[in-house]
Amino acid sequence: MCSRQRSGNEDEPLDTEFWRAKQQEVAQHGQRLLAIACKQVPEHKRDLGLGDVEQDMTMLGLIGIIDPPREEAIRAIAECRSAGIKVQMITGDYAPTARAIAGELGVDTGQEPLTGKEIETMNDGEFQRRAPHVEVFARSNPSHKIRLVKALQASRQIVR
Repeated sequence: MCSRQRSGNEDEPLDTEFWRAKQQEVAQHGQRLLAIACKQVPEHKRDLGLGDVEQDMTMLGLIGIIDPPREEAIRAIAECRSAGIKVQMITGDYAPTARAIAGELGVDTGQEPLTGKEIETMNDGEFQRRAPHVEVFARSNPSHKIRLVKALQASRQIVR
């Protein structure tokens, strides 16, 4: 959505690689990201729609938001695992953020999260075979969550 970035009082072409590296850096600490951008609009414009902000924005910065897992959630996951219950995490978070949070919760064993985009490329059989072995699902939407439950149930898993 951004084609420029602000540096001091000047705008310059967007350094995409710089911002992607910053995004990764913040996400790997388990922080959720907000990008802050702006756009000049004609003075006479009184109403803004989504089309007005879909392109030619100027990137101002990133904000990382810390939302640490609750202690009771960490304890509950540990209890489940000690009882032999497999715990999987499915979230809408960006994959590096999801992985960091899963690590804090004691869910992640080091494998890369499976993303919603990847789920969409799999047919039902392929997803059913893969789903039981994935611990973290990232960038998921409600339809991915329903598909996961169905895949696990089709594999004779009990899902709660």
